[in-house]
Amino acid sequence: FTGLLSGIRYLSVDLHPFEIAFFRYLFGLAVLFPILIRDGLTPFRTKRMGMHTLRGGVQVAQGLLSFLAVSLSPLAKIAAVQFTVPLFTAIAAITILKEKMNLGRGLALIVGFFGTWVILRPGADILDIGATIALISSFFNAANIILVKVLARTESSITITLYQTTISTPLAL
Repeated sequence: FTGLLSGIRYLSVDLHPFEIAFFRYLFGLAVLFPILIRDGLTPFRTKRMGMHTLRGGVQVAQGLLSFLAVSLSPLAKIAAVQFTVPLFTAIAAITILKEKMNLGRGLALIVGFFGTWVILRPGADILDIGATIALISSFFNAANIILVKVLARTESSITITLYQTTISTPLAL
């Protein structure tokens, strides 16, 4: 991820972050092509097309926002803000998946929240738009993780990955 973020930062001097995101998804599709040669269309069999489509949309929103944030703010700040993903994921797992809250998880959420507060420094002279976009991207990333967990109950990892890439690529275009 460090290489990806550094590459985005470097390329965003000459290219719009959304163009970079599209090519990231396109190359991801190319990497998965050998699976289609090996397995044919079998991995595309699903009864959960709506959930795959939702995940593709959430993935594109997360990716586009993340790539945009990297082009607007220092990498260190974006990387730090993206550490909020586990916070959002834990909250979603508790509320949506009905996972149990324990003392350790509760303390980790509180410490993580205050750490995010320190990074974002609300009340500072200028609210950093890149960090704000990265925070929204983190929310979508957490939603994506929850969707994968739900899909993994009935779908193979290959099916989940193929649908994510084949849906995300045209959406990013």
